[in-house]
Amino acid sequence: MRRKEKLNNLKVTLYSILVVAISFILLVSIDLLFKTINPNNHDKKDIVNYNAEDKITYNVEMTENDFYESKNDNNNKYISSLVDYFDFNVLFNYESSKLLDYKYNYSVNASIVALSDGEVIYSKDAKLIPEITNEVDKENYININPRFKVKFREYNEFMKSYKDTVNMDITSYIKVVFKSTITSSDIEDFKYHDVIEIKIPLLNDLTSVTFDQTGFKSGEAYLISTVTEKSSTPFKLLYLFGCLISVIIDGILLYHLAKLTNRDRFYREMNAVFKVYADILVEVEEVPIHKQLSEIVITNFVDLVDVSNKLCLPILYKKTNNEFIFFIMTDKYFYKYMISKKIFNRENK
Repeated sequence: MRRKEKLNNLKVTLYSILVVAISFILLVSIDLLFKTINPNNHDKKDIVNYNAEDKITYNVEMTENDFYESKNDNNNKYISSLVDYFDFNVLFNYESSKLLDYKYNYSVNASIVALSDGEVIYSKDAKLIPEITNEVDKENYININPRFKVKFREYNEFMKSYKDTVNMDITSYIKVVFKSTITSSDIEDFKYHDVIEIKIPLLNDLTSVTFDQTGFKSGEAYLISTVTEKSSTPFKLLYLFGCLISVIIDGILLYHLAKLTNRDRFYREMNAVFKVYADILVEVEEVPIHKQLSEIVITNFVDLVDVSNKLCLPILYKKTNNEFIFFIMTDKYFYKYMISKKIFNRENK
C-alpha cells in the first residue's frame, strides 16, 4: 500500500505543477485579452500659459464740510473725523492661452480689530460681499470687478465707544480681504488663488489706506488629453482561444487532482489504522464462507475494535485495490466492517 501511496503522491505533485503552469498561462491570456478589449490610454500633455493681474482703486467720501471734498487721490492721509466711507473697486483679470471650462468664486470680508500691548482683545467680522460662484465654458478670459464700501465713520465711532467702555489704551484698525479662486475641470489639480488685503487705521487723527496686492502673476499648467491605443482583432481571438483552452485543461487537471487527493487521503487513513491497530489486525487471502453465521454489519471501525477487545479475538481483513473488508468470526456471528475508497470519499466530503 505504501508503494501505491508514493505513486499517488507523485501524481498529485505532477498534476499540481501542471495546474499552476496552466493557471499562469490563463492569467496571462486574460490580461492580454483585457488589454485588447480595453486598450491603454496614454496621457498627452499640452502646456497652458496663464496670466493674472489684480488692481485696486478707491474713492474717499467725506462728510459734509467746508474744507475738503470727496476725492480719489489714493495713498494719501486723511483727517479721520471728516471721512465718511471708502468706496473700493477691485479689478482682477485672468487670461489663459487655451479655451477651457472654468469655475471661479470670490468674496470680500471685513473685520475690525482692537489691540492692547500688541495682543488682540476684540475683533468683529462682517461679510461685505458673500462668496459668489460662477462657471464659464470654453473661455480663456475671466474678469472679476466687485465694488464695495467700507463704512469708516461707523467703525471708528464704534471703536471709540469700545475704548471708552473698557477704559484701556488700545489701537485699532479695519482689515478687508478680497479672495478669489479659479479652478478648471480640464486641468488636473489646477487652482489659482488671488488675495488682496486692505488695512485702515482707526482711533487716529489721521488715517490712510494700505494694501498688499498679489500683483501681476503668470505661469503654466498642463492640459492632459487622452490618446487610446488601437487594438487588433486577430490578437483578441488568439487571446480568447488561449483563455478557453486554458480553462478546459485546468478543469480536467483539477478534476483528476481532486480524485488523486481523495485517494491519497484514503491511503493515509488506512495507514493510520494499520499503524495504531497492527497488533490485532491479521490479513487473510480470502474471506471465509460464513452463510451459517449471523452477519452483523458494523458502521464504525472503532466499534469493531470494541468487539475485538470484548471477545479477545483479532480483526481479520481482506484488501483489494479500492476496498478493505475487516471482520471477526465467532461460532455464531460474523462481525463485518467494510470501507472502500468510494464510501470514504462520500463520508469525507
